[in-house]
Amino acid sequence: VAIRLADYFQDMLSRLSTVSSPIYSRHFTLGEDEMLREKFLTLSRFGAIICCIFTSGTVIFGRPFLHLWLGGGYDDSYFALTILVFGMFFALLQNSSRSVLRAIYKHAFDAKSNLVEVVCNLTLVFKLAWRRFCHFQYAT
Repeated sequence: VAIRLADYFQDMLSRLSTVSSPIYSRHFTLGEDEMLREKFLTLSRFGAIICCIFTSGTVIFGRPFLHLWLGGGYDDSYFALTILVFGMFFALLQNSSRSVLRAIYKHAFDAKSNLVEVVCNLTLVFKLAWRRFCHFQYAT
């Protein structure tokens, strides 16, 4: 349940970046750097506002919404939904910048930034998982 709701959120913001790609490409090919910057900032702000509204709405209204929609017994879905939405929040804030990088043919930079993000995520996962699940007790 939580994954499906988070997917709706991700799809909505992905469509915004998909719609904006031709606009970015047009301004880049015409050499209109100031217009490209203006459109990028406007759409980034719009995407950030949508992210903030959805994330805060999930935190505030997520539990009552899930209880109303699914009834009792799905209370754990709220915690899963909150974790997924917070994880997606920061990734989706970058959607418009990745769209611009693709439009201006900076694929190498996008790939390198993705690699840095993957390394950071793996480092965090292993450090947190080690602390959580790998507690050894030595016999005395």
